[in-house]
Amino acid sequence: MVAKCGTSSLTANVVVFELEKLRYKLENNWHDAPGTFEAIELNSGAKFRAKIKPDIQVSADQFKWKQDSTDKGTGSEKDFTFGTEGSTTVSVSVSGSSKSSTLKIGPANGTIVIEWKHEKETPPVMFTSSMFPKRFTLGFSVYGNINQNTWTVRCDKIEGGTKISIAQLGWKTWPANEAEAKEAIDDMVSLCKRGKPQTSIIGKGLYAWHSAAATEAHENVHKLEWTTASEHYWPQVETALEKKALPIVVISTNLRKQRIYCKPPVTVQTIFSIIPAIHTR
Repeated sequence: MVAKCGTSSLTANVVVFELEKLRYKLENNWHDAPGTFEAIELNSGAKFRAKIKPDIQVSADQFKWKQDSTDKGTGSEKDFTFGTEGSTTVSVSVSGSSKSSTLKIGPANGTIVIEWKHEKETPPVMFTSSMFPKRFTLGFSVYGNINQNTWTVRCDKIEGGTKISIAQLGWKTWPANEAEAKEAIDDMVSLCKRGKPQTSIIGKGLYAWHSAAATEAHENVHKLEWTTASEHYWPQVETALEKKALPIVVISTNLRKQRIYCKPPVTVQTIFSIIPAIHTR
């Protein structure tokens, strides 16, 4: 630019600069922002920086920041928080050009309930009836907190179940005479005594006066005990799980190790390796 003043001329150099990259801060280091950040924790935050070239000092008002359509002010760096579930886009514009990154924000945390799947079987040869609890199956998601440099576990689904096996022994269910009536009473009384074998003989320690329906009712009590205890303790287990956090993945390069935001870990082994005191059974 040439400005004339009288017979003299003053020449001012005009420096041309352009927006090169959008960057984000993780563990005190700046990294190039991807087009999309997957699985960001709700109510977390991140700091972004606009990188221009050449790397010179320019006035703060040259940088125009937005989150979606909302103006977020000026400056070469800007802090953002993500308080709404869904997608949000951070963008900066400088000298007519812009860069942006979309962040997918996870849902609010809440308590999930156990989904139960119960089975019943009547094996052709079986001398005792039982209730077998099944191992729990846990579904989870992992969300990143860039400012805190952590992944946070969020439980999505838990399934449990039981299997009741009913023995088929050809029980007697109605006495035909006084002797059988006495035997039935003694047999059922002995059933209620801890550590006492039944008086009648169908195999050692088994009782004769009973029914499949009564056995199933008995095993259903054990099923109720299992489901009630599980539903009582599960919220505490879920809370303990969701308080745990993993550091964001270390990426090895030829030169050094650095932490960058990538897709969250997906294996249950990865998650539970940091929670040795909690197991699903």
